[in-house]
This record gives sequence, structure tokens and C-alpha cells, in this order.
Amino acid sequence: MAADHSNQSNQEPNELVAQLRQSLGLLRVAFDATEEAMLILDEHQQVRWVNRASAQWLGNGLALRLIGKPIQQVASFRHPDQRDLPYEDPQHPLSQARRGDGQMLLSIQPLLVNDALQTSNVQRMVSWKPISEISEPYLLIIFRDLDPLEKALQQQRSFINKLAHELRTPLAIISGSLKRLSRSGSTDTLPRPLEDVRNETRRMVSLVDKLVVLSELDTDQFSWSFEHHPLRVFIEQWLGSLDSTRRRFVLVSIPEQCLSCEIELDHSAFSKVMNQLLDNTLRFSKNDHRFVLHGNMTNDCIELLVTDGGSTTTSDLFTDNLFDRFVKLEENRNPSRGEGSGLGLAVVKALVTGMNGTITARPKTNRGHETYSGIKISMIFPTAQTLSPDLASDQEDID
Repeated sequence: MAADHSNQSNQEPNELVAQLRQSLGLLRVAFDATEEAMLILDEHQQVRWVNRASAQWLGNGLALRLIGKPIQQVASFRHPDQRDLPYEDPQHPLSQARRGDGQMLLSIQPLLVNDALQTSNVQRMVSWKPISEISEPYLLIIFRDLDPLEKALQQQRSFINKLAHELRTPLAIISGSLKRLSRSGSTDTLPRPLEDVRNETRRMVSLVDKLVVLSELDTDQFSWSFEHHPLRVFIEQWLGSLDSTRRRFVLVSIPEQCLSCEIELDHSAFSKVMNQLLDNTLRFSKNDHRFVLHGNMTNDCIELLVTDGGSTTTSDLFTDNLFDRFVKLEENRNPSRGEGSGLGLAVVKALVTGMNGTITARPKTNRGHETYSGIKISMIFPTAQTLSPDLASDQEDID
């Protein structure tokens, strides 16, 4: 009986091992059957596993050519417009993976294959996912071809960029001609028509720039450059870029605790957001309303509250659509100051979202009455520690 019990005890682990091997074999077959190229990197950015599609594309069909190689020796990553994307760049998938999952369109060039056709750059949608289910840090990277919708978006972006290039040249010529006419004194004869042309030219330039930014954001081609700094650094840099006329309208009311908090933003994108919100206030406000920027901490996030002193009398219902493209407030239509494109707040929302933030708007009450005056726009950004929890432990090691 003891011998039978011992044999039974030995059979159970053997059956579990057999089942495990069968499951792993089926899993391997499933991964090899997919057309998407997959590979797994270890903490040293070396290839630890590849599926058949990845081996075929990046290693001439031999997985052993890839295993143990640093990813830098396996493939080079570039932006779709062929700009270099160094591995230490914050936009590189290996850098972005520290903040979690993500994807972006990139141009990939295999470095270990011999076939000239296979070594050419190809556009792929690159996805990455840190593997957190096991103790050691691994990273899954997936390369897939573009689906028809994504290809259509890329064609749209290419069209808009070409259109922007074709429009900017004549607009620059018109603007330069108007400046020369102003200096020559010719504006004494036709001051109003020339001023109208100048304003429309500026509006067209602004419209083209916004269309390009939205197109780049829609297709994940916006050139992000994230940096870790206290909020104060981003605020001061933006304020320093304003001329004295615009600066006098801005009032910053942010407590020191909030200003000194570390946050991860893109300097250029943050300035674009703030400049657009300030433009709205200056364009639509009356009686020199101030552009007030408040700030506070909430749930490991920084909330920036912008009080737009505009003359709008919008309702709660309309603020839900305020960030849609080509939306214009009817009460803000005024031929004397020209119309906006209706894209400004759409750009603001897209940029805030791209910086891991959220944005909402609500009417500003007028001392408790039923009428409204202006809009309060709330932007919430996670702190740098929230995005990268390992920052705290790194700081402790430094101390």
C-alpha cells in the first residue's frame, strides 16, 4: 500500500509537468500563428523571446539570431518622417514604457537581416506593455501593420502637411508685403482694407498651425519632449515668453506647495495651452478682465483652474461641447474683432490629454445670479511621482 501511495504521489507532479508543457506548446503555436511580430525584453533591454513573425522579419527566420541581443542591435526606431529617435529620447518606447502601456507609429529598420528588401524602413504601429505578473521586469513589444483606418489617417496627415506648406508660403509673402506697405505710408489711403487683410492673414496662419497640430496629435506624430520639473519652472517659463502687454493681464494665484510639486510636462505644449487660453480671454473679454490662474493639490494631482473673464453667457449644456472642433459661441461672433477658427480649445484639450491630463469647463457664476460671465477651465495633471512611482525610491537611494 505504501508503494502504491508513493507511485500515486510521483504521478501527480509528472502529470502537472506534462500539462504545463502542453499548455506552453499551445501558447507557442498561438503566438507563432499571429501576423504581429512580438518580442520580450529583459531589464537590460536584451531580447529574451520572439515569436515566428518577429524571427522572420528581424532575424532572417532564425530566432537564435535575436535571443540575447540588445534591442539596439536588432532594430532602429525612427519617426515616420525619418527623424532619428535615439534610445535615450523620452519619446522612445523604452522610455515611455516606464510610465506604463502605450503605442505609437514608428518607422522600423531591421539591423540583422541580409536581404536588402527586408532592411528597408517600414512603418509599424508599435505597442509596449510592461509585464508585471512576474518578479523580474520584462517588456512585451508588438509590431503590427497599419489597418485601413490608420493608413487613411496617415494619408490625411500627409495631405494636411503638404497643404500647410503650400499655404504658408503665399501667406508669408502677403504678410511681408503688408508690412512694407505700412512702413511706406501707403496705409494712409486705405487703412481699413489693409488692416482687414492683415487680420485675415494672421487668422489663416493660425488656422493652418492648429490644423497641423491636431493632425499630428490624431496620428501620434506630435513631437513630445517631457521633462520633470517643479510646476513653478513651467509657469515661469511661460510667463517669461509673454510680452509686457499680455503679461499685465495675467494673475497667478498658486500656493507654494503646489508650485514646488514635481510634475512631468512638455514645455512647448504647456505654453501652447496657456497661450491659447490667454488669447481667448483677451479676444472675448470686456473691461480688461484679468486672466487668473489658480492651483491646488488633489489626490496626488495638480489642478490648474483658469478663470476666463470673457463676456460669454453660455449654459452648462454648452460647456459639454466647448472643446469640440469648429465650435463657436454665437454670442462671441463680432465682425469688429474677427472670428476665431473654432479650433483653439480643441487643440488645448488634445494637448492636455497628450500630457496625461484631463480638462473640463463650467460656466462662471456672476455672484450667485442666474446669468454667467466667462468660463472656468480646470486642467488636472498627475504629479511626476504618480506617473513614475519609482522616483521616490530613487530619491531615497540618492539621499
